Amino acid sequence: MPDETEISGPYERAFDALDDEHRAASLMVKSVLANRLMDHTEEQGYTQTQAAEAFGIDQPRVSLLVNGRISKFTIDYLINMCEEAGVNWDINREEAYTGSSES
Repeated sequence: MPDETEISGPYERAFDALDDEHRAASLMVKSVLANRLMDHTEEQGYTQTQAAEAFGIDQPRVSLLVNGRISKFTIDYLINMCEEAGVNWDINREEAYTGSSES
């Protein structure tokens, strides 16, 4: 029988289950940025190809974003995408932790 990792919970966010607080914080920031980019894509009615053009990247990278593969992006890369598309990337600590801009 393979070893199983037991995770006690419940957790409010999947990131809370990580043992590394710094990695969890980084993933939470990436998640906020990725969500803003995806919201912008939906608001503009972009196809993946159009989003790629707006973000200054290629379509396969947009596909990664759409499919939630945020580990494939650095925070810098996501910020650059936001800048290219005119998406606000200003994030405070509370927003990064909760994933919401509401305080």
